[in-house]
Amino acid sequence: MAGVAAHKHHFVAAGGNVYDTSSLTKAQFDLLLAAEQRGELFCPTCKGRMRLVVDHGGVHATHLAPNPFAGHEPEDYTLRRVKHAMARHLQRLFPSAPLDLDVHLPEIGHLADIVVVTPHGGRLAVEVQRADISADEISSLRERYASLAIGCLWVLDPRRGKMTRGKGPIRRVMLDRLETALLAAGEPLVVCDPAATRQVMWIRPHPQARELAALGEEKIGRVDCLVRQYSLSQLRVNEGKWHVPSAKYDPAPPPYPPLPAPVQRKLDRRRAAAT
Repeated sequence: MAGVAAHKHHFVAAGGNVYDTSSLTKAQFDLLLAAEQRGELFCPTCKGRMRLVVDHGGVHATHLAPNPFAGHEPEDYTLRRVKHAMARHLQRLFPSAPLDLDVHLPEIGHLADIVVVTPHGGRLAVEVQRADISADEISSLRERYASLAIGCLWVLDPRRGKMTRGKGPIRRVMLDRLETALLAAGEPLVVCDPAATRQVMWIRPHPQARELAALGEEKIGRVDCLVRQYSLSQLRVNEGKWHVPSAKYDPAPPPYPPLPAPVQRKLDRRRAAAT
């Protein structure tokens, strides 16, 4: 098997825990060194063995070759911060539930970002998504998860949710292929940003935008949305879906403006084709 390029990785796993090498205490550094010497320092993503590297840039880790997923891309630092923020939050919601990050599910050929077993025996997977994917890909993954009796929750990377600046609750947001696909699948648009005082941003698009997604549009484009920010601690799981119970106390939003002309034309075409 081919070796892996010596990419710099900031997260390593040892003793069932994942550590950020950019912010290690001395005790944690010593613990990881001991784990490396025992051959028990692993990549949290592919589970391949790793070694620590100390240079002028600080501490990082690289893979030892071969490993089960030789050649996988170096991790995305922001993406992993979101994973850890969501994992810690789910652990607080289900304090006695087993929870793992980067779970390889060979039965469906997929690496799940987070898997948690709830106290009632249900299993939930959380997908922290940055790249665009289609509605068909979302449906396929959801069906594969369902074959293992696993429900799926989606969280958007904070670098998505591109919107115009403004202070009002109605903001114009870019609904790209991923956001449109999630709307078509009936999923909420939840953006987690651990850097922004551990907040989640809940995006509720113009009602006709959801109709457009359901009619098969692949990319809606910029459209007015109701944008609310909540503390991550307010996010709940209710019947296999994200839920914010405090949302009922939100002030009433102003009415949505009419759809932008390009989006209205897309909707008109889709409606005509559906009749």
